[in-house]
Amino acid sequence: IGGYLLWPSREHQRLPNQFATTIDANRVYFQMVIAKYLGRESEENSIQKALHRARLENTNAEASFQRLLSEPHKQRSNLEPLIGTLSSIHQFNYAVTTLAAHLSEWSGHHQLPGLEKFAQQIEGLMVDLTTSVRMGTLPQILPGLEETQNQIAAHLQELHTVRMRELLANQGNTTTKEVVFDYYLVSIEVERITRILTIMHSAISRMYSAEVEGVH
Repeated sequence: IGGYLLWPSREHQRLPNQFATTIDANRVYFQMVIAKYLGRESEENSIQKALHRARLENTNAEASFQRLLSEPHKQRSNLEPLIGTLSSIHQFNYAVTTLAAHLSEWSGHHQLPGLEKFAQQIEGLMVDLTTSVRMGTLPQILPGLEETQNQIAAHLQELHTVRMRELLANQGNTTTKEVVFDYYLVSIEVERITRILTIMHSAISRMYSAEVEGVH
C-alpha cells in the first residue's frame, strides 16, 4: 500500500489487502443491518454472520498492524494514518452493532426520510475506500454525508417538537411517539458514522497524498 517507503517491510505486502478486506467486511455488516431499517428482508442469522466476519477481519487487521510494528526499518511518521484508519474501523463496527441491537426494540412500522440515501452514500464511500487501500490510490471526494445527516437530524427535531406538543395536550401513545422511539438512536448513530467515516477518509487520503505529490 503506497509503496516501500510507507511500509518498508514484508508486512507492507500483506497489510493493504487486509485493511481493504476489513473495510469491506464492515461495509457488508452495515448493509445487512441498515437493510432492516429500510424495510428489506435481512435474516438475523445473516446479520450475526456478517458481524462475526467483520470482527474477525478487525482482529486480523489489528494483528497485521502489530506485526508491522515488530519489524525493523519502519518509519513511525507513517504510522499515524494507519492508526487512524484502524481506530475508525473499530468505531464504525461499534456504531453498527449499536444499530443492530436497537432492532429488537424497533417497531418496523415507519421509514426515516433520508436514511436510504445515507445508506447508498455509505455503500459508495466504503467501496471506494476499499479500492483505494487495495490499489494504493487516493480516494474520491467525500459524498455529501454531512448534508444527508443534517437532513435526518432536522426531521427528527421536527418530530420531537410535535411530540412535545402532544405531551402538553396529554396525548400518550401516538404514532409520533413510536417514530421518535424508533429513530432517535438511529439518528445519533448516523451522526457518529458520518464523523467516523470522514475521519477514515482523511486518514486514507493522507496515506497517499505525499506519494501523489512526489509523482508530480
